[in-house]
Amino acid sequence: MKIAIIGQTLNKNFAIKISGGIQTVERLHVRILLEEGHEVYFIAPSDSELFVNDANFRLCTCQSPSQEFYSTQSELTRAEKSAINKKLTAEIRDWVNEIKPDVVINHSFSSSHVRLAAELAERMSVACFIHNTPDTAMDIGIIAKVQFYKKLTERGGALICVSQYQRDLWRRALRQRLTNGDSFNFLEESDIDKIYDKFCYPVYVDRPAEVSSPSDHYIVITRPDPIKNLHKLLELSSGIDKYRLHIYLAHPGKLEDNEYFTTKIAPAIEVLKQQGFDIRLFHNANRNNLLTDLATARGCFIPCTVEAAPVVLLEAGALGVRSIVFARKKKTILDHAAADLLGLDNIELVDVSGSSTESSIALSKAIKKIDSDPGNRDNLSDYVLSKHSFSKRMDDIRTLINSLKKPEVKKTLWD
Repeated sequence: MKIAIIGQTLNKNFAIKISGGIQTVERLHVRILLEEGHEVYFIAPSDSELFVNDANFRLCTCQSPSQEFYSTQSELTRAEKSAINKKLTAEIRDWVNEIKPDVVINHSFSSSHVRLAAELAERMSVACFIHNTPDTAMDIGIIAKVQFYKKLTERGGALICVSQYQRDLWRRALRQRLTNGDSFNFLEESDIDKIYDKFCYPVYVDRPAEVSSPSDHYIVITRPDPIKNLHKLLELSSGIDKYRLHIYLAHPGKLEDNEYFTTKIAPAIEVLKQQGFDIRLFHNANRNNLLTDLATARGCFIPCTVEAAPVVLLEAGALGVRSIVFARKKKTILDHAAADLLGLDNIELVDVSGSSTESSIALSKAIKKIDSDPGNRDNLSDYVLSKHSFSKRMDDIRTLINSLKKPEVKKTLWD
C-alpha cells in the first residue's frame, strides 16, 4: 500500500535530530508504516533532510522551505505565514497527484493544508491529525478548519486527536462556542462527536536497558516558547528550598536571539543562581546524553499546562522517573493531559491557577515529596510500557488505517 504523509511545515526536518513534538509523531508513523510493509512517501519543505534510510521510504521535498527558514531572517506576519502555506499547498497537491497514494496522513494544522485534506478525501482515504488543544488554537482560523474537518469526515476521512483528553477538550470547547455565538452555525451539536471521534496516542516509549537509581537532580526538557511555561517553573522556584536543576532547551537558532529566553528565562535563571541554586543549561543537547541524564533524574518537570500529549512525560515514566506537572483548575478539577496518559497515581500535580505564593508552596511540597520518596521506578516503567509501547502504537495505527473508508469511485460519462 502507498501511504503519503504530509509533514508539518513549521520546522525543518533534520537527519539526526527532531525539532518538536509533531516531528516525533511523524517519525513514529513512518517507522510503523515501514515495518508494516507499506511504501511511505513523506512530503516536506525543501530544507528538509533525509532522515530514514529504507528502500520503501521516499522524502518528497517541495520547492518552498519551512517557516523556520523564513523566521530566522525576520519575524513573519500572519499574512506572510498564510502566503507561505498557500504556496506549499499547491506543491503538496502536485506531489499527491504524482504519488497516487492509497492513504494520506496529514499532520499540518495550516488552514490551507486542512482544506486540501478535505478535498483529497473525495477520492482517497485521508486521516488528519490535530496536535493542538483549544487553549492554544481556538482562534479565528479554527472556524474554517472545523468546516473542513466536517467535510473530511462526511467524505469518509477521519480527524484524529492525539489523546482522549485532547478530544474531549475540543468537544467541550465547541459546545460552548455553539451556545455562546453564531460563528459555528454550520455545525449541529450532534456533528461535534462525529467529527471529534477517533484518537490515537502519538508516541511510544522503548523499554530501557535498566531502570537507574535516582540522583539528586531534577530535569526539565522543553523549548524556549512562552506556551511551554518554563519561566513559571523558574519564578515559582524562587524563595523555596534549593534543588539542582538541569534545563534542556531545543531551539534551532541562538538562544540569545530568542526574545522569550532573553527576557524571561535567562533573568529568572540568574535570580535562582544568586540564591544558590545549582542550574545547568543545555542547548540542543545530544539525545543520548539527554536520555542518560533523564534516566538518573530524581524528578522531571512538565511546566506547560496545555499539552495535548507530552512526550517527555512518557519518556520520563518509561525510565521510572516521576513527573511534577503544572495544572490549572477547570471548575473544581485540576486538569492536565498527564492524568489521562499516566493516571493520577503516577504523577504529582501542582496547582498553578492560584496566586504565586500558593503555587510556590504547592511546588515545594511536590519536590519535597519526591525528595523523600521517588517511588518504585520499576513499577512505573512497567505501567508506562503497558500503555505506550511500540507494539501498542502499531496496533493503534493498523486499526486507524483499516477504519478509513475508501471513497466510492465516481464513474465518468465514458465509463
